[in-house]
Amino acid sequence: MIKNSTAKPQLGGPQILLILAAFLTPIFGGYVASDQTAVDPSALLTAMGEGQTPILQHALIALPVFLAMVLLLVGRRIQQIPHPTVAIALMLTVGVLAPAVAASAYRATAVNVWIEWIAYGVAYLACISGLGRRVGPTALLGAVFAGCVWVALRGIMEYGQMRGIDPTWRIFAGWSNPNATAAMLTLGLFCGLAIADIKERLVVLLTIIGGAFILFAIFLTGSKGATLFAIPIGTVAFAVLNGPRKPWLWALALVALPLIGFGFLKSLLFLPAAVVLATLLAAKSGPRVWATFAAGVVLVLMLSFTAPKSGGSSAPTGVTPGTRIAAAAKTQDQSATFRLNLWKSAVSLTQERPVFGWGLGSYRYESARPGIATATVFAHNSYLQLAAEAGLGALIVFLGFLGLWSRRVLRGSSRLPDAHRAAFSATVGGIVAILAHCMVDSDLSYFGLGLAFFMVLGTATLLAADAVAPEFVPQPSRSVAAAGVGLLWLVFAYLAWGDLAKSQVRFAQSRGQAGEISSIEGIAGWDGDAMYLLAAGQPTPQTRVDRLKQAYELLPTPKVARALADMQAASGNLSAAESSLLRVLPHDRFNLKTLFKLMQIQQQEGLGDRAEDTARRIVAVEETPYYKIRSLDQLIPTETYQARILLAASERDPARRAALLAEAARGIRQYADITVPEIVRAAKSDPTARFAGESLSSAKQKLDDGIQAAREAAGLFRTLRDEKSAQEMDAHLAAFEKALPSDTPS
Repeated sequence: MIKNSTAKPQLGGPQILLILAAFLTPIFGGYVASDQTAVDPSALLTAMGEGQTPILQHALIALPVFLAMVLLLVGRRIQQIPHPTVAIALMLTVGVLAPAVAASAYRATAVNVWIEWIAYGVAYLACISGLGRRVGPTALLGAVFAGCVWVALRGIMEYGQMRGIDPTWRIFAGWSNPNATAAMLTLGLFCGLAIADIKERLVVLLTIIGGAFILFAIFLTGSKGATLFAIPIGTVAFAVLNGPRKPWLWALALVALPLIGFGFLKSLLFLPAAVVLATLLAAKSGPRVWATFAAGVVLVLMLSFTAPKSGGSSAPTGVTPGTRIAAAAKTQDQSATFRLNLWKSAVSLTQERPVFGWGLGSYRYESARPGIATATVFAHNSYLQLAAEAGLGALIVFLGFLGLWSRRVLRGSSRLPDAHRAAFSATVGGIVAILAHCMVDSDLSYFGLGLAFFMVLGTATLLAADAVAPEFVPQPSRSVAAAGVGLLWLVFAYLAWGDLAKSQVRFAQSRGQAGEISSIEGIAGWDGDAMYLLAAGQPTPQTRVDRLKQAYELLPTPKVARALADMQAASGNLSAAESSLLRVLPHDRFNLKTLFKLMQIQQQEGLGDRAEDTARRIVAVEETPYYKIRSLDQLIPTETYQARILLAASERDPARRAALLAEAARGIRQYADITVPEIVRAAKSDPTARFAGESLSSAKQKLDDGIQAAREAAGLFRTLRDEKSAQEMDAHLAAFEKALPSDTPS
């Protein structure tokens, strides 16, 4: 019997698994590992929906990818592989990260990040080997698009719930932060444009509507990096690849790219960039692209007509596109300066350790070492972060992989059929958009975005004219490779189990219980966070000190050092407590919490001169960019003001003493006006909740210091016959007493 060659291709098991992973990745891959997660064992599914089990979610969405790779290796003698130079570059990229694991002082974090990079490589190879050249690529791109539409709708509903409270609310939509959400949606937008060869009208309509929702959600994230940088650059790449090979098109692209760069820094210049892009799109974009962007613009403009109304006025008093843009512009300078400081920190760290870096995932712990910016999880630049964590060699190899990939994929693209070239161009446009966004955010550190990116990277390889080739792989080699892939996922699953166990113990300890610490004893020997939690459940002070010492060796962070110093001080060993704090300061020499605790311990030791020197050191931090440009404007540090209270205690000149106390009261008043309302708002939903590490009880202690400073300063000013300043202090005193609810515990 002759088979019908025109029969519609069917999806196989590996293809279905890859498509499933592509759909789930945007929905469940938006959170990163953290030492703040807390999981109620009786509400595991709820915790997963809230991002409290990040590594477990990562392992689960990676499972279909690993399983597909195993099935392909076991079941196919002929494997579709990328060009050998690209494959070797990919293996080198993953391989050169291994020394960064060995060099890391934060071994548990490094192993987890390395496994995620391995998953990226497996995803890339699995897509090339398993998707095929016809239905598979379109189905996978459609799955990424559908997952992003889900995320967009979730974000739009989130905004609907919040706009009555805060009209300029930036949506998260199940991701760690709005910028990461915007990056994922940007990739999904281009994946939607890539399925342009589907002719069914219903599918066409759904892709236009879905793309419009994605554009609307990107606008609601308030991400300047996505709207003013990534999407325009991706659109230029799409237009150039999809348009005619004419010199004028390349000339317009060369004009557009610098304008986009300026548009990101100065939003007024985005208008000419947009005009140039519109000209580029006019070359040969197709009605579906125009319809998608037009529908997105319509949804954005509808904000003007659906904004909340004031009581007796018909004018909108809520949000409009203009107010959101104005709100973004208001923070543009601060945001750009803070990012620049993070990049300087990453460069400084790379210069200090250029070979193997500080270890994968270590930027969150070492970012404050140069003293330029406060400790931050990410460098807001994937390339600089990779260099800081794994060394210049790792960055060069990764860029080499991207360069070799581009060379093979772009070769012969002009010879592709029109319909096929549109899909290829949009896919590459999405990849270019993410690579551009990686310059302003650490996109590859978000597992969901990184996994989706490498899957789309593999799909673009298949869509290219000549970037893959079939290769016979002997059975023994395939068996070994399949076993290795399966073993790697089991390691991933083990890390996920350990993270879940820690989160459950952390939840119990937040409720004043020890938790099932036996569940983390097995990983505490190499996981500093687990050892830290294990210490809290020890029966005696000495065993707690011993465990915390072990935790510090595995996780040398200010948080662990302060906990160790507290236990040593409580045991009467003040000199050891002081040594523990001095030991950690090179990691973050301007860390105000650590310096303040050091000052307190020196006071307890009776070392008044050293305590005053530390207090002056704390006050001097105010003159550094570390203090002036903060990642969270709503968090007002009070340690520099509290240090002034100590300095005032030894000041003999009444005028100078009053001035120090007045400065302290004014500073703590800022904390009362700006930070305390955020703490109270967080505590309304959960009494144990914290805002940026601040709780109601810690706020009360700081306000009590403010009350003391204001009361004493008022008395001194009256003695000095400065009634105006005394009345100012009285006003601060009244504000401190009213800042917290009356039933706040001491």
